[in-house]
Amino acid sequence: IKNFVHSWNGGSTATTGTKTFTVGLFDKSTTFKVKVISGLTKPTVTVKNTDKGVNISWKKVSNATTYVVYRSLKSNGKWSDWTKVTTTSSTSYTNAGAKAGKVYRYAVRAYVGDIKSSMGQSSEVRRLVTPSVSRANTTDGIKVTWKKVTGAKSYAVYRSYYKSGKWTSYTKIKDFQRQTSYFSYQEESLTSSKYISSAL
Repeated sequence: IKNFVHSWNGGSTATTGTKTFTVGLFDKSTTFKVKVISGLTKPTVTVKNTDKGVNISWKKVSNATTYVVYRSLKSNGKWSDWTKVTTTSSTSYTNAGAKAGKVYRYAVRAYVGDIKSSMGQSSEVRRLVTPSVSRANTTDGIKVTWKKVTGAKSYAVYRSYYKSGKWTSYTKIKDFQRQTSYFSYQEESLTSSKYISSAL
């Protein structure tokens, strides 16, 4: 006999772990161990805006080999059906195709073979691109301006100083409601300070 197939159904009592089986055939028997996976836990999903798109990340699910990422779009107060975005073996994915100003939510399902977890869903996220910032010396100080970001309701301006041969960490200066310019009145030069704007 060249091929011998043995199946086992643990039913509702099956638990993840290593099971030992003994198969007997005539006067011979073979003992072998099989890794049994009874289920996969639901992924914990987080989302954030990045320069390249909406980044979706989740914690590694024990025993999972692949993950499927889904997306839903909010329109007129209603969510669309889930649509598959990608399949990956990683624990993060950046959705570069997310459109500026649109509101999304994402879900991830873990897989190993035919076994799948339930969907882990993220909170909703509005796609906001990184503001394009410029600065110039004026008689009133350094003027910082940025282009309007589609979907943004407010902006936050941050500043860094060049000190002792290196740039300091960015610190927030002020929040703005829809404003796209800011004057820095402190005595500083363009070569010793730099600014960034974050859309909110």
